[in-house]
Amino acid sequence: MSNLMFFEKLDLLDSLINSADGASFGDCFKEISTYLDNPFICQYFFEQIEDDEWAAVILNSELIKNLRSGKIPTLENNQFDWYFMGYLLKVADTKTQQVSEYLNSIAAIDDERIHERAIEVMMKLPCEIAAELLQSEIEWCQSKENLYGLYPGFAGKLILHIQGCNEEIAFNLVKELLKADAIIRESGEPGTDSYYKSTDIRAKYSDWEYQSFLSKYVTKFILSSENNIHYLTYLFEHMSTVLSLENKDPTNDFSWVWRNTLEDNEQTRHVSGIKECLLVFLRDLSIALINKDDGLFKEIVQKLNEYEWAIFKRLSIYLSVKFPEIDLDLTEQLIGNTDLYESSRTRNEYSLLLYSAFNLVGQDTQNTVYNWIEHGVDLDDYISRYADHEGAPPAEEELEDYKAYWKKTRLHLIRNHLDGEKLAEYYALVEEKGAPDHPEYSSYTTSWVGPTSPMTVEEINNKDINQLLTELKEWRPSGKSMDPSPEGLSRKLSEAIKKNIDKFKHSASLFKGLSPTYVRGMLQGLRDNISNLDHQSWSEIIVLSDWVLSQDYDIELEQEHDLDEDPDWSWCRKTIAGLLNAGFKKGDGQIPIDLKEKVWSLILILTQDPDPTPEYEAEYGGSNMEPTTLAINTVRGEAMHALIEYGLWVAHEHTRKTDKKICFDDIPEIRRVLDEHLDPENDPSLAIRSVYGQFYPWLILLDKGWATEAKSRVFSDDDLGLGDAAWDAYVTFCQPYDDTLKVIPDIYTKYAEKLSGIEESDDRERTLENLAAHLITFYWRSKFELDNEIIQIFYKHAPLKLRKYAIEFIGRSLGNTPDGLEEGIEDRLKKLYEWRQEQAIETKEYEELEGFCWWMDADVMHKEWALSKFYELLQVQDKLDDLDFAARKLGNYFETDSTKVLNCMSLMLDKLKIPGMYFSWDDAAQEILIEALLIDDVKEQAVELVHKFGSNGFLKYRDLLNS
Repeated sequence: MSNLMFFEKLDLLDSLINSADGASFGDCFKEISTYLDNPFICQYFFEQIEDDEWAAVILNSELIKNLRSGKIPTLENNQFDWYFMGYLLKVADTKTQQVSEYLNSIAAIDDERIHERAIEVMMKLPCEIAAELLQSEIEWCQSKENLYGLYPGFAGKLILHIQGCNEEIAFNLVKELLKADAIIRESGEPGTDSYYKSTDIRAKYSDWEYQSFLSKYVTKFILSSENNIHYLTYLFEHMSTVLSLENKDPTNDFSWVWRNTLEDNEQTRHVSGIKECLLVFLRDLSIALINKDDGLFKEIVQKLNEYEWAIFKRLSIYLSVKFPEIDLDLTEQLIGNTDLYESSRTRNEYSLLLYSAFNLVGQDTQNTVYNWIEHGVDLDDYISRYADHEGAPPAEEELEDYKAYWKKTRLHLIRNHLDGEKLAEYYALVEEKGAPDHPEYSSYTTSWVGPTSPMTVEEINNKDINQLLTELKEWRPSGKSMDPSPEGLSRKLSEAIKKNIDKFKHSASLFKGLSPTYVRGMLQGLRDNISNLDHQSWSEIIVLSDWVLSQDYDIELEQEHDLDEDPDWSWCRKTIAGLLNAGFKKGDGQIPIDLKEKVWSLILILTQDPDPTPEYEAEYGGSNMEPTTLAINTVRGEAMHALIEYGLWVAHEHTRKTDKKICFDDIPEIRRVLDEHLDPENDPSLAIRSVYGQFYPWLILLDKGWATEAKSRVFSDDDLGLGDAAWDAYVTFCQPYDDTLKVIPDIYTKYAEKLSGIEESDDRERTLENLAAHLITFYWRSKFELDNEIIQIFYKHAPLKLRKYAIEFIGRSLGNTPDGLEEGIEDRLKKLYEWRQEQAIETKEYEELEGFCWWMDADVMHKEWALSKFYELLQVQDKLDDLDFAARKLGNYFETDSTKVLNCMSLMLDKLKIPGMYFSWDDAAQEILIEALLIDDVKEQAVELVHKFGSNGFLKYRDLLNS
């Protein structure tokens, strides 16, 4: 019987289960228990049995004793108890005592999944018995610092179940689950300005789960209890305890900051933190209780007012907002106390009460409010605050404005209750200065998307150009942070020009004299629709650009530079460089060649621009921004891009006219600029040097002799990192061109040698991978053999991670060859892999070969060879992250060697991270097995593999044998 395969054991279990009756249960289980050391057989057994007679037999068996003494190590992580309780769920109502004793015996197991399962079983027990078990559950909770998973939800259901017979002990579990502690967080050095100390309040589980537990279970518990005020009082006290954890003055709890209103609106869409969870819960619970019995209103408000905490005072006022007519005397008292508005602590609640209940109070109380609005302004306090801030007292006009604003904000709160002269006065104040912004809040959070423009695209396009230019010159921003700004107007100008290019494309020179922000917007609009530009357009652009480049770099702003406008001409100059760069490229809108001399004068000036300065590069470069990105975000960097494009533009025209290849003798102006900026004394910028690397193949195209002579200067060995910046840009942005390899094989060698100092976690990972991709591509194209110096040096010095990437790169590249490989390529790739396999066997670094999974997925190599190599890899490498890719094509190899395919599947099964859990190649595995079961030569092997899948928890594979 011990030789039975997995599903044969299940067949035997089925037979024994079906034959068991009466006194035979014990004998049957004795035989069954010999197979229950496999967790999946254990699971199957408990899912199959239904009869409650099994309960006593199992609980009194040797299996349980052996399990508790640790003699069955294959049933780890409390698997037996989990599956057994699945059975107990079926019989809990008939075997109550036995189930209760079992649950008591496992109460101390420190496994949340087991406790969640136990709670499910307890829910099936009578309330009184479940209540007896609850104390052990509470003690277990007390022992836990954190609770994870779904436990709070399970516990909530148990609480409601037990409430029916023992409310107090059920609420004891509520108390335990609501407990919270303070976590002190410190940053900076104590005693210095950088030191900061904060307090986080944390429960045993997440804030979201805490809120869910309160709203789903505690609310239902209290609303269904006859002692609801008793429990509500405890929860008020609990809230007070939680607030005390922050060690703040109760009257100054800053609740108007972390919850600026007790309403649910756009200000409070996201409830966060234990404090706010509790507050919202207590608010909703109090309202629900009063809705159920309005006689509770006074008692709840009285209890709230027993606390010093400001948030309790706010909540008590808010209940009057919701129920102003229950206690009109209290409503009169609150509305008559205008100090509640003057205090930031209670301003929002008092405002809401005025708005909703002002018409309910008597004339005397209303007159108190009117008198406050008319005469309550404290000018002395305003004058003092103004003088402290401005250094001088306010002028009389400012005092009058403040008085008017003060009155307007308070009239706004009762605007729906005004009539006659008071209503007319309110409208007059609003008409003069506008409605007040949220006077009901002490603090108000708003969102804003900007910058914004004083004109729309349609309005700009509807204006005559001269009228538009006049308005651009005359318009001034208000200076307020979220009001329309020059940058917002500039962006709309760009959109308008792009949309209506024919109107603007011959008008660039008219924008001379405008601020750089608007000139930049104009030029950007032209670039965004460059394909529609013509000769006159470019002539106009050159005129405007000449004017821009003649301006002093810095400008004098009329106001402080906080209004979203260009601080100098640098952004505009960069836009010119970018526009020229785009204009040199082939296509509609290209710059006419007869403008060559004029555009060159612009490029020459732009390539001398000071941006980026060494200081700028030190601040924004390095780990913040790589040199190639910095280059396109600075004037000189963008200009150097335009310089190369200028050369290609001239070269194209030269070749078209003369049918001869160009060199720098034909365009010496480019050579002078390139030589100048290659000298670190003249230009030590990493960003500028990166441009040489990024465009190096095109420099070879323009003048191979110069590029060959200059390569040691471009990819220099220097302390500044200039050569490395060029190399990183080259290998990242350039394809591995054969002509480039002919010029710089020594540079490839140099950087291959540098790999010896590379760490596995180097931050230049992309650059290093591109180097590997270049070398592999050159090898693929037969540009060198395996014994080539560059390849040998690369593999000698490359870290494991990079060597692994090289194998993966080949596999991914193979996947891009749907038409197969050219003659000889397959043999070259086989030769490389077999060499790397030999090295991996020697060094035991099999991880390098992991990427071979991608070779299998490509399915273009010789099938017998690929399958053999994959099988060999599976035998030596335990972890294969890309196994799924190999598996999805494994069926394609079945006809080649069905035995080996099944052997591979067996090894792949061993590498699954979690037995019994879904794996992505499940369908592929079943298809292969279905086919194998029909072939006599491998049927036996396939059957064994099906049983192996079963023993790993994939019980559905049993159907393959039955079908």
